[in-house]
Amino acid sequence: MEISVSLDVATLHGKLGPYIDEINTIPDVSFHCDVMRENFVQRHSTHLGEYEQVMKTTRHPTDVHFMAAEDVHLIREVLYMSKRLPKPRSITFHVEAIVTMVASQHLAVIKANGIRAGIAIDLGTPVESINPYVIKNCDVVTIMSVKAGASGQVFNPIAIEKARDVRRINPHVRIIMDGGINPSNIMAVRAAGVDVAVMGSFIYNMPSPAQRAQAVAKLLDMIRKR
Repeated sequence: MEISVSLDVATLHGKLGPYIDEINTIPDVSFHCDVMRENFVQRHSTHLGEYEQVMKTTRHPTDVHFMAAEDVHLIREVLYMSKRLPKPRSITFHVEAIVTMVASQHLAVIKANGIRAGIAIDLGTPVESINPYVIKNCDVVTIMSVKAGASGQVFNPIAIEKARDVRRINPHVRIIMDGGINPSNIMAVRAAGVDVAVMGSFIYNMPSPAQRAQAVAKLLDMIRKR
């Protein structure tokens, strides 16, 4: 399992650039870039200028997660920018914000640009409420283990069973889990078959860069030994 460092807390505190530079020095991780809009969550985060900064400066693979309603314009902008910037590894968008037909169109357009595509599932959305065809057509699925839109929430174990449900529908999909992950629950996340554990506040709130690097190293050692 891979650890992905969320950039959201750094963006919220206006420290995006320095935080990217710091995490770039930590080996064997990836980045998770949330693009939020107030038409879906309670705040606006990562404007397109910040997105450009992220893609120009990150040295690790970067997964982009849209938390926005009517996000077709955002997706088009990001895909257009990807013609002159490094491409993200994947793009996921929230299934709650669109209808099934539009989801299929989004997936096709993103894949046509050479980027892995998938849906994101918010905490309160049951997997069985989603058209299985959509999940089967995903390269990646982001499962929220907290309510989308805010950092620092407590992990909800309902996400564990949702990961297993997604895996049963699409055995080959790459599963990202996002929200409230820390040393007390990361092994349960791994046991559920999650491929990428997104960690935000737990890492960012460490007192120093050295302690952040140590925390990541310990987590990687933990998940590799078992």
